[in-house]
Amino acid sequence: MFARAAILVYSVVVLPVVALSQASSSTVRTQSWLMRHLYEASRVCQQQTGRFPSDFRELGGFLSERLRRQMPAAVQFHDPESADNRLRRLSPLGERTPCLRLKLDGDGGRWLNISCSGSFFESGLYWESEFVHLLPRSFAHPKLLARDWRPIPERAANRSSLCGPDQVNLVPRCDAIPSEPWFTGWRCDDGSGNDNSGGETIPPDFSNSLASGVYESGGILFDVRGVIQLDGKLSPKAEGARWIRSYPREVTGIIISRTVRQLHLLAGAIGRTEQLASVAILQLHFASGQTVELPLRYGEDIAAADDSFYGSPRLFPVAHARSIYETREVSYSLHHVCLVNPRPEDRIETIDFASGVTTSHPYILAITLEQ
Repeated sequence: MFARAAILVYSVVVLPVVALSQASSSTVRTQSWLMRHLYEASRVCQQQTGRFPSDFRELGGFLSERLRRQMPAAVQFHDPESADNRLRRLSPLGERTPCLRLKLDGDGGRWLNISCSGSFFESGLYWESEFVHLLPRSFAHPKLLARDWRPIPERAANRSSLCGPDQVNLVPRCDAIPSEPWFTGWRCDDGSGNDNSGGETIPPDFSNSLASGVYESGGILFDVRGVIQLDGKLSPKAEGARWIRSYPREVTGIIISRTVRQLHLLAGAIGRTEQLASVAILQLHFASGQTVELPLRYGEDIAAADDSFYGSPRLFPVAHARSIYETREVSYSLHHVCLVNPRPEDRIETIDFASGVTTSHPYILAITLEQ
């Protein structure tokens, strides 16, 4: 009786409103209702015993016999106070980290998650993919979180005194750091020497040129301390550069607040796509209320590092140096792209950087304005 009363009080005080993005069937609604009771019982168990349950056997005194018979057997329990979950909760993922998970359908299907705060959300197998706008999956591995759990912008270097108002500060909107591997993150083994992260062992080959936080190309100085990486089109597993959602498809609100004649970009892409496809789009928002879209086209503005056919000269890798990299895969390209602003007298307030959702995944390292 005491346990049931405690459950009721806990649900009223703590449990937020259930909000499911795609759960519309009666079956999923029933499972959500059962999972809500399971979450309540698990929290009461934690309050009374000092530990979160690891399976149904520990909930005998906290669930009625009727509810125990109805509970789906495949629920996964994740202790909020485990080492991995504490790291995730400390990171930008915060209390969104699940403590209960239930598979809703077949292989590769949807999962029902209950976060440590009690909110519900659906996801694929990798629940972190729902929150890549907060922390990209490349940085969400527990071993990487143990190294640095801060938001990505807080990890960027200080701005160089050589930079002025022409050099746009991308750091507040960045989701990666250019001096370390970012597309799949650092390789992390499981303690036995086996890689279980799919990560990289070295940073991009051009990262030494960016160590000072500035980069000069064609007389244009760039402030290079952060990266805005976007996801393109996801491919079947092992058939493309990306098969799990790991970065956002749009980053908005890059502050400009200036009249501009030309925009100079340090940009690149990972993975090939069709020639002249719009890999990414810069959407310029003007003080007048007008909006203009400037595409970055594959093979004309940017191209993958391993693509020998391109129209715009690459800063990296350059054609005559390809033999240096033949012994290993080179993922990151680097281009100096110049875009003409069709409204030079109209002040640009902000820029949005959006993916063209092709099989090529675009990124920007820096933007410099020319008036």
